[in-house]
Amino acid sequence: VKRLALKNMSESMVKEFENEVKLHLSLRCPQIVLMYGVTSEQPYGMVMEFMENGSLDHYLQKNPPERVSWTVKYQIALDAILGLS
Repeated sequence: VKRLALKNMSESMVKEFENEVKLHLSLRCPQIVLMYGVTSEQPYGMVMEFMENGSLDHYLQKNPPERVSWTVKYQIALDAILGLS
């Protein structure tokens, strides 16, 4: 479960959040983490698939670009393309 850190969201921010949730709920691809549900009232939160090895964001922050091999960078790019296609 992930909670949004924002306490006060403007009407446009809430609308953007709702649009992103609708899009994410419609995606079904092995390269994209599944979203199972969302709270539509404050506190806003998302119930998502557990990532045993952590998120890509965490991995990239933990490892400087020069420590990530080109093979891994290439695989990340391929998986991102597959997830977007």
